[in-house]
Amino acid sequence: MSTEFMRSLRRHHVQRMKIKWQSSHQKNAIEESGAHKDDKATQQGRFVHTRKLCSCWMCGNPRKYEGRRTIQERRALQNIIE
Repeated sequence: MSTEFMRSLRRHHVQRMKIKWQSSHQKNAIEESGAHKDDKATQQGRFVHTRKLCSCWMCGNPRKYEGRRTIQERRALQNIIE
């Protein structure tokens, strides 16, 4: 595939995800409560590129906040024990 086609496809998907964010997350209670103080354009861009609004304990990595091991780590430990 040509680079121009890939660029246009990437732009298409970014635009599609921004529209998806507007339809589903714009009416969400998170925005209304003021928990995330970023403006709408920043939230929209963050959702498109990371799918997370923030890195708080509810949205962030469970390993960092709860100390849980990943599935891959648990499987590796099981193989060592067996």
